[in-house]
Amino acid sequence: MNDGYTYSEVIDLHAAGQPVDVYLSGRYRHSSLTEWREHIQLGRVLIDGVRVTTDALLDHGQVLEWRRPPWNEPGAPLTLPVLYQDDAVRVVHKPAGLPTLPGGGFLQHTLLHQLRLADPSASPMHRLGRWTSGAVLCARDPSAAAKIASQFSACTVTKRYRALATGRPALDCFEIDVAIGPVPYAPIGTLHAKRPDGRPALSQVRVLEQRRDAFLCDVTISTGRPHQIRIHMAAAGHPLVGDPLYMAGGLPAPDGTAVPGDGGYLLHAAELGFDHPTTGERVTVTASLPDGLRVSDLAERAEATARCTSHGAHAQSRDRRASALIPCDGPPTLMPSKRIVHMKHRIEQDAAAPHGHDGDTEEGTMPAQIETLHLNTVVANHTRDMTGRIAAVTGTTTGTGFICARELAKRGATVLLLNRASSRASSSLAQLRQAVPGATFQAIVCDLQDFASVRAAIATIKASHDRLDVLCNNAGVMALEDFATKDGYDVQIQTNCISHFLLTKELFPLLAKSDDARIVNHSSGARLGPPLEEKYFARQGGDLGGNGTAAQNASFSGPRWMRYHQTKLGNAAFTYGLKQRLEAAGITNVKSLLAHPGLAATNLQVTTAETGGMPLDLPIMQQAQSPEDGALGIMRACMDPAAASGDFFGPKTWSGFPELLPPEDLLLDAENIRINWQGCEAAVGEFSL
Repeated sequence: MNDGYTYSEVIDLHAAGQPVDVYLSGRYRHSSLTEWREHIQLGRVLIDGVRVTTDALLDHGQVLEWRRPPWNEPGAPLTLPVLYQDDAVRVVHKPAGLPTLPGGGFLQHTLLHQLRLADPSASPMHRLGRWTSGAVLCARDPSAAAKIASQFSACTVTKRYRALATGRPALDCFEIDVAIGPVPYAPIGTLHAKRPDGRPALSQVRVLEQRRDAFLCDVTISTGRPHQIRIHMAAAGHPLVGDPLYMAGGLPAPDGTAVPGDGGYLLHAAELGFDHPTTGERVTVTASLPDGLRVSDLAERAEATARCTSHGAHAQSRDRRASALIPCDGPPTLMPSKRIVHMKHRIEQDAAAPHGHDGDTEEGTMPAQIETLHLNTVVANHTRDMTGRIAAVTGTTTGTGFICARELAKRGATVLLLNRASSRASSSLAQLRQAVPGATFQAIVCDLQDFASVRAAIATIKASHDRLDVLCNNAGVMALEDFATKDGYDVQIQTNCISHFLLTKELFPLLAKSDDARIVNHSSGARLGPPLEEKYFARQGGDLGGNGTAAQNASFSGPRWMRYHQTKLGNAAFTYGLKQRLEAAGITNVKSLLAHPGLAATNLQVTTAETGGMPLDLPIMQQAQSPEDGALGIMRACMDPAAASGDFFGPKTWSGFPELLPPEDLLLDAENIRINWQGCEAAVGEFSL
């Protein structure tokens, strides 16, 4: 029996107003309405941490939790032999029967859980279905993850599978070019299958050995759609031997009862090739073949390969009408793929992985929602009483800013909420007041994309308060289009950097009156990269490289992401530049601190995706930490009694406990600090301590 799990989600506008029992039974159909009502009556369902009744109505922005009690998971093989490993990556051999990620009743009997028992910082970069065996590439740190994710997006990771399929193909070497998308399927609602208007997918097949009523083949895929190999082989008229789900033609049986997690077929990820994220050298890893997938005569394999070459230029398609089978010539080639699906949560930080599906994955099951692991520990051991103190936080409508504001108030602080005027700002204020009855919140309009609005907010704060104890520069935007604010600056650099510099500069006299003031800046993993450049801090918004190609945006590269990187490195350079100036001035009662959230499931990326800056669906979200855990870095910086100026708090990788981290040399670089400081001063005036 496992330890149970807390599933959580943030209620969106579409769910607002629904009774909690109706919502849960409609969204998570593994339990009936009666069963959900029983869970609610037993106190297993909470809204914002409070037990609810069955008729409670949901509201936008609330955190809904289901505290699932311990259960016996289905059995699965748990051994993960290591095929390749160094400081940056680990490649493991997944056995058939072990799910990659939690879902469908599996939590600890998963590759992810077993991997992290041995290597807590590692995460798989792609997924294999439960009954698919073979090589899985894992990253051991965020930098490696980002570089490998770019390779997946650019389709430069090579993946060769071994399969046993039915029938006798007319060609020894062919391509299958059939679009894949969701289709209705009664047992689970929808199922990925052949769909003419679906997403493009390409598989390249080489026949290795013909058996009586089946053949052994290698399949190389350059896209990673759900169940791609199973669907494509079925679409070509050759379903995998023993596949209970996909029939000839690429669709499930109309009256079928099988689900994606049912086994019976043989599919193995035999070879994986990638560029090493540190050295750049090409690495190829092979996973030994299971029984039933080995070629019995190596000479026959060589003969088949020769036949592929000779037939490739002349053989005709078996099914031109469906565009399912196309002769291939020579070695497999890679086709770019656009990876845009849907997900409920968004990524707070910009590292990306695992990237898509490899040939076959589970679907139709409720993914494990995100359990908050470290909030209680941080609150108990790394926060102080904030009674009588005043804290200003930017960007508090959702995500890390909302959590930080809530926890500051719980510890007794008066919290100033700095947001643009919007219905979200009003709604979040009501939610905070409900979450912390009796706390003092002050909503102040502050549009970081408008210097005049920022100055008006500063005037409001100065008129209302004669002291400020915490300024948390939390708000930010990510990878937006190349356009200028009304002040003429790039929208990202003004929002994330210059306006926070302006707030800090003008509110410093109030901070200086505190006995222990904290100025907290929020960076991210995107801080790592090339040094700062002066042009990004100049008044030339809309002329900083454009919007990038779809391939660049999908791989977190190109001009959008360079501008974002400049802002996150800028946040860090501002932190350490301010620390140096405080020390030079002999000011000890004001501290300059830095934090990063890791990979946290918030709504930061919605606008980015809507403007084409990145794909929406990234399977890494099934590994992301909760907004609460993502907020712990800034919470420690704001409230840890032991925090010192220059401290940098955040998880060591993309998730985990918010440790005290050593700043990288790039953050302390004198030239980066100069460019940031002078660029901001040129925009909003001199900052004198």
